[in-house]
Amino acid sequence: RGSGNLTMYKCARCDGDLYYSIEEKKVICKSCGSKFEPSRIDSKELISEDKYEINVFSCTQCCGQILSDDEQAVAVCPYCGSQIALSKSTMETKRPEYVLPFQISEKECHKQYRKQTEGIPFLPDEYINPKNLTSFIGIYMPYWLYSFKFEGDLSFDGFEQYNKKIPDKHGNKVKYVIKDYGTFTYHHRHHYENVPRDASSTFDDGISEALQPFDKDKIKTFAPGYLCGFYADYPTVDKSEYEDVVEAQAVEDYIARSSYVSGFHLSDTDIRNEFEKQKDKVKYNTALGPFSYLVYDSSQE
Repeated sequence: RGSGNLTMYKCARCDGDLYYSIEEKKVICKSCGSKFEPSRIDSKELISEDKYEINVFSCTQCCGQILSDDEQAVAVCPYCGSQIALSKSTMETKRPEYVLPFQISEKECHKQYRKQTEGIPFLPDEYINPKNLTSFIGIYMPYWLYSFKFEGDLSFDGFEQYNKKIPDKHGNKVKYVIKDYGTFTYHHRHHYENVPRDASSTFDDGISEALQPFDKDKIKTFAPGYLCGFYADYPTVDKSEYEDVVEAQAVEDYIARSSYVSGFHLSDTDIRNEFEKQKDKVKYNTALGPFSYLVYDSSQE
């Protein structure tokens, strides 16, 4: 199984637990109420610029792991829902480059859930009974971000097509489709920046894709403060897993943009060949994206 991380940092003023407020976009101390910018919060267990040490708590029910800065943790397992005491060890984990902070509060999640389930025919009462719906829990899921570019001169044998009316022998104008064949050259520049793909082996790809596209304007440079009070998973899928998929999508987009330029119709095969010649090396970044899941208690009547 993958791992989740219930991230709890300590207040510099009173050593109380901190949490990230979605409404205020600040990190707030639960004890003294002090407020901090997320970028000011960092792990005391920093090992290097890109790694830090964190506690790992193992679930005895499903063998999933929960990462936490707490010395002791009794939490809801994000994989099986068990509420149990967890055994502790430590591990090093890589710091992601980016994070998309949570935008929707737990209260708003409940509101949206009620709205989405309202009026669904034959929906059992247990799925809408407030006693069963204990809470929404936020978890940051890891993503690989793929970036690459194609830039250069494209030169193809193609044709330009246009309509022209030409008089026939009776003087009537007849519409003809004219094709002028020739060599077409143009300079192109296609950049694909931070194309996201789910990097967690435990997170369903279908759900991950349904959550996209993300609002890239709200993505921030990663700071641990954004994780305060939330779970977080870390990459368990190799970065090369989706490279071919992302590249294939880029090829199709590349063809769509390039197959009809300035009136010239270009061969898909020629474009693919030029794509292979001119594509740049893929660059990778990691990011965390927000996801809220519902804790459902089936034991309630």
